[in-house]
Amino acid sequence: MVAQSTYIILFQLNQDYQSEKLQSDPEGGEGKSWAELQRDVLGVILNKLILPDFIRFSVVCKSWLSVALDHKHKRMETINQQVPMLMIPQEGRKEHWNLYSLCENKVYGYQFLVPHRVRCCGSSYGWWAMAEKDLSVKLVNPFSGEIIHLPPIMVAIPGFHTVPEYYIHRVILSCDPCLYPNSYVVAATYNAAPVVAFIKSGEQSWTYVYNKFRPVNNILFHKEQLYAVNSRNQVLVIDYEGNDSSDDSEDEDEDEDDDEVEYYEGPRVEYLISQPTEYSHVSYLVESFDGGLLLVRRRYLEIIDDIDYKVTVGFKVYRMTRKHSSDEEEEPEWVETKSLPNIALFVGDNHSICIPAFGFRNCQSNCIYFTDDCTERDPDAPYEATDMGIFHLESGQIGKHYELPQSLSYLPPAVWILPKLQ
Repeated sequence: MVAQSTYIILFQLNQDYQSEKLQSDPEGGEGKSWAELQRDVLGVILNKLILPDFIRFSVVCKSWLSVALDHKHKRMETINQQVPMLMIPQEGRKEHWNLYSLCENKVYGYQFLVPHRVRCCGSSYGWWAMAEKDLSVKLVNPFSGEIIHLPPIMVAIPGFHTVPEYYIHRVILSCDPCLYPNSYVVAATYNAAPVVAFIKSGEQSWTYVYNKFRPVNNILFHKEQLYAVNSRNQVLVIDYEGNDSSDDSEDEDEDEDDDEVEYYEGPRVEYLISQPTEYSHVSYLVESFDGGLLLVRRRYLEIIDDIDYKVTVGFKVYRMTRKHSSDEEEEPEWVETKSLPNIALFVGDNHSICIPAFGFRNCQSNCIYFTDDCTERDPDAPYEATDMGIFHLESGQIGKHYELPQSLSYLPPAVWILPKLQ
């Protein structure tokens, strides 16, 4: 069943369209030839449409609605190839958010009921992650209202402040629980902690993997494994479906190298890139279209004022490559690139996204669209969450995609979310 919120958005998007259609062609005669287009041709068209246009497509006629319904599952499976929308808090309404479309440069009037008393600590496959006071995690589908409750995460650093919205830094999903309710995995990182936690669908407790020397900066599900990058840009690969590797550590020398991984009763773990590089304050792992990995490093300028805050001044992007591709045993390395032709990246509190910019209006290629995701702030201070924009990789210039009104800056940051049909 289509969610009530989707019906309301459908009504808002199409009332003008339907009025124009009746005025231009009361009998609907001109639409007959379009209705007879082959289904595979219509499927190609649907692949190119953003969600609002997908909905408009579905109400043209009965035959197009049938094609749209048949195509719905495929669209949900390829949701990561769609342009995300921006969830923005609504002033004066503590549990209301609006949806902004980058492609249409428009804020939709429908209000999503998601509490914004705390920061969202993850947005993945159209789901939001929120941390509760006991450090349990709640996954919220704002399009349907469905909620998944996960158990509390263990405190990894005694004495470190445990304000949930700051302590749990990032939460991501391996797939959409709507499509795969029995096989999804949830992973989480702790702010400033050398730990990755994950839990599989149906489990009652989290599994913890420790990288005892480096804080984990970000995580990504890639090729059915969990990848983590630390503050020195080393990459840890966690085989969450693999066998228990705790026995392997018994034969290790007592004099361990600083880059070794410490784990217990957990999955098989290895470093893909073990050589540390310069320190990264914030970095993101992104899967590229060719199946490779990108590392996106974010650079801040710290502003000292009545309220200290950070402003993004630039990004650097690296591709994971091997010096000699014929040598399968050789460790890969990060190589900087300043060209992402026909690609746009979306980073922030969301699951990092790489999409084809061509064909999506108002979406610029070779750019990084970012939102505020700084977690190093005083929990009692206002958010000042206005650090978002577009970084042009070739020129190094920063522009705006949506200018959050100053009156909303005290609320939690806006977050990229993948819109979905229910």
